[in-house]
Amino acid sequence: MVKIIKYNDKKNNITHLKKVKKIDVIKTKCDLLISFHNGQIVKDNIIKYLKGNCINFHNSSLPRNRGWAPILWTAYNNDPFAATIHKISNGLDTGDVCSQKLIKKSLKKFTLENVYKLLEEENLNSFKMIFPKIKKEIFFMKQFIKYKKQDEKNRSYNTRLESDILMKRLSSGYKTKINEIILLGKGDRSYR
Repeated sequence: MVKIIKYNDKKNNITHLKKVKKIDVIKTKCDLLISFHNGQIVKDNIIKYLKGNCINFHNSSLPRNRGWAPILWTAYNNDPFAATIHKISNGLDTGDVCSQKLIKKSLKKFTLENVYKLLEEENLNSFKMIFPKIKKEIFFMKQFIKYKKQDEKNRSYNTRLESDILMKRLSSGYKTKINEIILLGKGDRSYR
């Protein structure tokens, strides 16, 4: 079942789909698919039908920490935090990067929950900047964004199972401070 919620937006007809199981919904409703941390893999037939006009919000410095719980693994691996928007391709979090903002300030005293909110805000701000260009790309079928290929030498991937196991080890769940997770990762290198 697909639950559809329409937003009142005079400039753009925006439809929120909770789950996309059939391409028929996409064919009647969509020129651009935006995956906002939904946990679903977008099928190749949908990507092809939309001519690649599919983007995803991901809270890591891709290609690092692809897959599940990117903020958790970014902290655990002591990687730089980043808000990334990328094209959806047939690999998981492998598409070209549309926008990536590295967070320069230290987040060690933040909790996972605080970092999530911060990165979501950064991604939304970035999206507001690139959305007009995305619309032009769809309308004119011409590139207006300088996309960046991901460096496959620096990739890492995290599964849901690994992420669930690591989350259970955190003393305060999403309220755990980043510095505690970094320390856990430094003392636990045999885990990965």
